[in-house]
Amino acid sequence: RTLLQCGADVNAHDALRNTPLHVFLSSSSIRNENLLKLLCDYGAHLDYVNNLREKAIDVTTNLAAKQLIKSKMQLNLKCRCARLIQLNNVPFHGELTSSLVRLVEE
Repeated sequence: RTLLQCGADVNAHDALRNTPLHVFLSSSSIRNENLLKLLCDYGAHLDYVNNLREKAIDVTTNLAAKQLIKSKMQLNLKCRCARLIQLNNVPFHGELTSSLVRLVEE
């Protein structure tokens, strides 16, 4: 909580593009649902995909965690479009503004 309150990036990622949400949910036993809620409340991108094209919800088998994520997953139009561009391998470089390119690449 303290790190997030001090401005830590809740959507930072490692070399495999796993976010804190991916890492937390891939743990075999999720005991602290409050941490999951905290990450969501601080703006964790629920649709962010790692190098294996997995969203955080894809890496957990915890049903309570899946339900919580589904309840919070209200993707805006930009996120939905970015996801479709990724899934369908639509060429976008040179077609979108730099901020939209970053969004699609996330």
